Amino acid sequence: MLKHQSLKFAAILNLAFYLVLMLAASPNAQAKLYNFGTLDVQPVAREGAQNQSWFVEYLQPGQQLQEQLRISNFSAEPKELMVYAADSNASETQTFSVKTSQETSEDIGEWIKLPTQSLSLAAGESKILSVNFILPKNAGVGLHSGAVIVREKGQPGSDQFNNIEKEKGVRVYLNVTGPAITKSEITKFQLTESPSAITATVNLANLGTTDTTGTYDLNLTTITGDLFENAHFEDKVKPATAETHRISMAKPRIGF
Repeated sequence: MLKHQSLKFAAILNLAFYLVLMLAASPNAQAKLYNFGTLDVQPVAREGAQNQSWFVEYLQPGQQLQEQLRISNFSAEPKELMVYAADSNASETQTFSVKTSQETSEDIGEWIKLPTQSLSLAAGESKILSVNFILPKNAGVGLHSGAVIVREKGQPGSDQFNNIEKEKGVRVYLNVTGPAITKSEITKFQLTESPSAITATVNLANLGTTDTTGTYDLNLTTITGDLFENAHFEDKVKPATAETHRISMAKPRIGF
């Protein structure tokens, strides 16, 4: 009976290990900041600062700051790495994820300047990179989050997991300090028609100090007031800027 229980326990362990490998190979792994063990990425704490695994900064609009990041290769093989900064993704859950290198970062990912986008590490080698925070003068007051990502691409081989893109990231929480003023104004609204479409043109000016989001809905209703068609659009407008947004929908067929 004891032998049977031991075999059953071993089978459960093997199943758990298989599930972990399947999770690591999922298509969304590149945004989840997985650590595969031989690649380590840690902030270098400033003198007098508490040691922490994330960058947590408090800066004013237009201010600059330099931090450092230590990247280590604990494996017995050299590593070719890609390094980039990215915005976090908006999420209604507690899951933290960031944009991929193919996606455009328009917030904190643009404010973090790195000295290189590629890095070679010999077996057992560590290197320190500077992480430069350069905030624009119209940086929106409030919390901005993202990450610095270090990605390693595996080498093709017989092992089906060798060619997985492995990565680890350091989260960045940047608090832009200052008076929080929320103020925006629609400076233009125009509704135009073509033979095939209806288009609303809206110009939104951000007159405050915080980022604002323009949320637009173009609704087409029947003569009885029932909703026939809807076009929805959202876009962030940074302080001291104005954005022109266009929302279009196809005109209904004759008889509708």
